Amino acid sequence: MKFIFIAMLVMLPLAACACAVETEYEAVEVVEVTEAEADDIVENGGFPFEFSTPDVNGDVVTQDDLPLREFYFVYLWATWCGPCVAALPLLGELYEEFGDRVGFLGLMVDFDTDGAAAGLVNDAGATFSHVSRTANGELADVLNTGFVPSAGLFNADGTLVGGELIRGARHYRLFIEAALGI
Repeated sequence: MKFIFIAMLVMLPLAACACAVETEYEAVEVVEVTEAEADDIVENGGFPFEFSTPDVNGDVVTQDDLPLREFYFVYLWATWCGPCVAALPLLGELYEEFGDRVGFLGLMVDFDTDGAAAGLVNDAGATFSHVSRTANGELADVLNTGFVPSAGLFNADGTLVGGELIRGARHYRLFIEAALGI
């Protein structure tokens, strides 16, 4: 009898944890644009934050070097962060799949000069631009969360799509697809 009681005491908190994990997310509002509006976004839009900083290859990158897109996925990460590095292959897949419609930018909090970051992003296939988080300009304030990894999907005017950061790599694809109306 004692064994059953002790087993129940151990199992009850585990069952409670499984219930507490479920979270509700607000739907992302999809805004339909006309072809003329889309052309205007491409013509006058672009990455909504000004910056000039070196990338992982040592080349200076500015917002004008990024492709003109309606949406921009910004990923804040560090080479010492296991979950950050683990998400890089997924980001590479998303970049391959959606890179023609969504701009991608990696912001590094531990920008290195020894090439470790370049090796990580290349090995993972996340070959979009990864730049220093301490950039000159507005980029230093983007995703100022205090934790990594952090990600946000922004539209071309700098508004955070869905009004919040994307929590967890498993939701990256969902936010992108919802924004694109897929």
